[in-house]
Amino acid sequence: MPEPTGPFVVGIDLSLTGTGLADLDLDRGTFTNVDTYGTKGKRADKYKQRGDRLQTMAGYILTWATAGVYGPELVVVEGPSIGSRGGSQFDRSGLWWLVVSQLQAEDIPVLVVPPKTRAKYATGNGNSGKDVVIAHVTEQYGHLYADRIKNDNECDAMVLAAMGARHLGFVIDDDLPQVNVSAMAGIEAL
Repeated sequence: MPEPTGPFVVGIDLSLTGTGLADLDLDRGTFTNVDTYGTKGKRADKYKQRGDRLQTMAGYILTWATAGVYGPELVVVEGPSIGSRGGSQFDRSGLWWLVVSQLQAEDIPVLVVPPKTRAKYATGNGNSGKDVVIAHVTEQYGHLYADRIKNDNECDAMVLAAMGARHLGFVIDDDLPQVNVSAMAGIEAL
């Protein structure tokens, strides 16, 4: 994986089975790396197994996000979907806090973007489905990344990184409609 050589922003769409990761080189205005990382667990896993899984995932994500000569200027993380039910909400919350608290401990600025805010920035509609987000991201940012965008997790991470760049004054998507840009009001700095 090539490391950014100058200032960069990282977008992280946290998930247990498919965390989307994207770093955006601020000097060049292009995505250096986009990736998906996840692991498989089982409902019957004991707390030790769950804890080990979360520690392994957090370690990988943090190493990926902080690579580079200087480390990231900013990490943008999708906020938890508080109203979600089912699945491994308990474990997802644990992963979210492991990653975010470690970034804070390393004095890396963090922005939190709610899921609907991320979708609104990407498409103009906070209720857009995954297929719509993928289509918009591929059209808006596909030329800024040399490889193929593999899935919606990577698309979400790219949107988060683009929002972080805009927050820092490095706008890579200056042709976005105002309704999309208005989503920037929904972010929260930690």
